[in-house]
Amino acid sequence: LPRSMSDRFHLGVDAFGVALEDAEGGLGFDAWIFCDLVKDAAAQRQLTRSVLLGTVIAHELGHLLLSTNSHSAFGLMRANWSGKELLAVEHQAMHLSSSESKRIQEAMIFRRQSRARQLTAKVQTLSSSALHNNLKSDNDDVMDIVP
Repeated sequence: LPRSMSDRFHLGVDAFGVALEDAEGGLGFDAWIFCDLVKDAAAQRQLTRSVLLGTVIAHELGHLLLSTNSHSAFGLMRANWSGKELLAVEHQAMHLSSSESKRIQEAMIFRRQSRARQLTAKVQTLSSSALHNNLKSDNDDVMDIVP
């Protein structure tokens, strides 16, 4: 989002993006990157803009996969990046912790299984409905034949 849009979030100048969660407070469903703030920070700190942008995107994706309230004390999911973290960004040394990686893997397995259950239920509902409609149609045909 450009500065005019990012200002509406009232998050402060050190926030490069934001992720929002669903109404139940679970996993994130939307994330925005404040491109003007990323561009300005990269210029001020003499960082490679694309590397900073990619890291910010990875951080916000982390919120979408872990939950929006998933900041850690260090690494990629740290809430506020000091000069030390920005230097790590430039050296492409910002990573998820092993526990964060494991949580993402578990969440993806859960989502895949949940989606498969939803699709199975939908297919069963559609099959049942189609069978009911076919039986009704067959009965209507019989009714047309029998006076």
